[in-house]
Amino acid sequence: MIKVDCDQGSPEWFAAKVGVASASGFDRLVTASKKPSSQANDYLYELTAEWVTGEKKYIRPSYWMERGVEMEPEARESYEFMVDSEVEQIGFIYKDKSKLIGCSPDGLCGDMGLEIKCPSPINHVSYLLQGVCPKGYMAQVQGSMWVTGLKQWVFMSYHPEYEPFVITVDADPVFQKALDEIIPPFVDLLKEARESPKVIELRGDRLEKAA
Repeated sequence: MIKVDCDQGSPEWFAAKVGVASASGFDRLVTASKKPSSQANDYLYELTAEWVTGEKKYIRPSYWMERGVEMEPEARESYEFMVDSEVEQIGFIYKDKSKLIGCSPDGLCGDMGLEIKCPSPINHVSYLLQGVCPKGYMAQVQGSMWVTGLKQWVFMSYHPEYEPFVITVDADPVFQKALDEIIPPFVDLLKEARESPKVIELRGDRLEKAA
C-alpha cells in the first residue's frame, strides 16, 4: 500500500490517477454479481488514452456531485463525532509499486476505510430504508479493501436534514476472489497497451511538445 499525500481534487491528485485503474471504476471490471463486466474494453482504452494525453477524462459534474464535494468535510466531521475518533485523510493509495491500481478513500479510521456519499434526499432515504450498502457502490467498497488490504470499510450516506446512514462492510471472500481473478489480467492488458509502439509514439510526441 503506497499512500500519495495530497488533497483530493488537487492537480497532484489528478496526476496520481492518470491512466490508473481506480476502485471508483472497478464496477466497469467486476459487476455487483461478481462477474466480468462488458465495459472492461472501454475502460482499457480510456485509461490508455489518459496515459497518452496526461489528463484524466473530464466528466461534467452534476449538481449532486458538486454538492457532494462541498458536503464531504461536514459528513466526515459528523462521522468523527459519531465514533469519537479522528479520520485520516488520504489523497490516493496505490496497491503496489506498479502504480497501475489504486483507490481514493474518503478517509482511514484505525483499521477501516471510509466511503462517504452525499446524495439527494430521495436516494439517501432509500439507503436508510434498504439498510445495506447499495449495490452500485459495492465494487468500489470491496475494491478499496482489495487495494489496501483492509478487512472492513465503512459506507456512509450523509444528508444534513436526515439521520446519517452508516454501515460497516466486511471483505467478502467471494467478491475478493473475483477481484483477484479479474483485475490482474486487466492490468496486464494495460501494461501491454502502454508498451505498444503507437502508444509510446503518441505519448512521446506529447511529452516532447510539453518540454
